[in-house]
Amino acid sequence: MATIGVVTLAVVYWARSWWRTRKPFSAALLRSVIALDVGLIIGFFYESAASVLPVPALPQLLIHVTTVAGLYNTQVLCLHLGQSGETVVERTQPRRVAVAVAIAALVVLYMFGPLASGLRAITANDTGAPLVVPYLLVFELYAAWAMLDVIWTLRHAGRMTRRFLRLGLRLVSFGAAAGFLFVAHKAAQMVGKALGAPLPWPEYSNGVGVGTILAMTSALLMMMGITLPTLGSRWERRQADRQLEPLWAAVIGAVPDVLFTPPVGASPDRLLIRVTTIRDAVSGPLRPFLRRDIADRARELGELAGISREDADAAAHAAVIAAALRAYQRNEPPADLTNRVVISADGPDHVLRLAKIADAYTTSPIVSTITKENSFDEHDHAR
Repeated sequence: MATIGVVTLAVVYWARSWWRTRKPFSAALLRSVIALDVGLIIGFFYESAASVLPVPALPQLLIHVTTVAGLYNTQVLCLHLGQSGETVVERTQPRRVAVAVAIAALVVLYMFGPLASGLRAITANDTGAPLVVPYLLVFELYAAWAMLDVIWTLRHAGRMTRRFLRLGLRLVSFGAAAGFLFVAHKAAQMVGKALGAPLPWPEYSNGVGVGTILAMTSALLMMMGITLPTLGSRWERRQADRQLEPLWAAVIGAVPDVLFTPPVGASPDRLLIRVTTIRDAVSGPLRPFLRRDIADRARELGELAGISREDADAAAHAAVIAAALRAYQRNEPPADLTNRVVISADGPDHVLRLAKIADAYTTSPIVSTITKENSFDEHDHAR
């Protein structure tokens, strides 16, 4: 019930997300969680489903078909996460053929086997019935291949620069591994029962069945993994918004004309407003005052302090912007052309990098040191 509750919440969450974006990634994710939710609900309430659908083993067929459809959409989802757009379209085609063949085979084998035999369910206990073994083999082979395909597609997840995406993809891989173990255990149970030597522990049982534990572990890990990147991205945006606020306030205090105003009717995204305002100021009015010597001095201090190159670069950019704001407000002459530096905030992670610069602007001792040095130099020069 807990797993069904989690997956149902994921369905509602991603339905709203898909409705807003209508992107292929969101569509694949939504179809995946819907299929998983339907399969879990039918499986948990199997007795009720069998009474509502009094066709021999029809609820079992629905579980298997929705599971196969969900696995296919999970494969497509992982392609979107790990591949470019053109590659996703190209690699989706053979997987679409495979899932169509698998579902068609399940339906045909069901009609001429379990349905014709009047079986109540299709399990490893019924391997002596007509076409039950081929039916289960189709399901298990497809599920095993899909899980291995997910693991293979996400094999480079550790190289992702976004930490929530990296962690989410790893959770999906672990969930796929648990799913593969579930299928392997299911196959071992089937073979053991067919040979008259079943495995000495329950396959499905409330809380203790090995198959139950593996299936729930796989479902939960994969749901957590595919949801984490989006939730993590929202958390990062909120954190970036807080980090940008002091620098944004300093920029509009010094250069109020660069304050970005969204078009009429557009969503008032506060983070977008702050990022755009800061970037417009740095690439516009403040650009002639961005001094290379200050950046070099900041990196020198960073090296002496033993901080990472990334932190030193953020502190250097923050120090340059702080000095430029001061020079602009005081109507000082621009820096010499040979002493100017360009601060670029472009790229896929530009918001996070700009937030890191803004954080250094308010917290880095390097920025404070350089600000004091410049103030001292000006005072000494005036004397």
